[in-house]
Amino acid sequence: MGLLYSYLRNYWGLIALALVLATVNQVFSLLDPLIFRYVIDNYATRFSEYTTREFFRGVTTLLAAAVGVAFVSLSEGIDATTPAGRLQLHVLGAIAEFERDRIRERVVAGLDRAKAQGRRLGRPPVQVPVDRLRRFATLPTSEAALALGVSRSTVKRWRRQVVSQSD
Repeated sequence: MGLLYSYLRNYWGLIALALVLATVNQVFSLLDPLIFRYVIDNYATRFSEYTTREFFRGVTTLLAAAVGVAFVSLSEGIDATTPAGRLQLHVLGAIAEFERDRIRERVVAGLDRAKAQGRRLGRPPVQVPVDRLRRFATLPTSEAALALGVSRSTVKRWRRQVVSQSD
């Protein structure tokens, strides 16, 4: 350890510079989505509020702040600034997409099997006794829905069912 320290002591300025540049790179990597969100929110959606000169100056300034931002993962050895690093990212993205599609296939197959077995899918229906519904029959739909703890459309459907059953 002492040997390493004595060697690094001669290069403390270079090490400090490397740490500062790595920090700046990380900060810009974190700010990159914010910069593009700012461009879209403040310039692209409110184009008519700016003169052409103000628009191009603002967009150019923000995009210049985002230039030079690169993704470099030290722990995985991926450097998106090189062709090999971009290839690794594309392969990882393709694997993630493949896995997502496989999960979707399994979910759809499970739903199809459940339907074939006659299982009812979705949220179970709320059952309210008819006498309780009749207690709220005189109330407006929104007040009855609030009192029963259901939506207005559910109260309307229940009322239609009660009327059709009594006919």
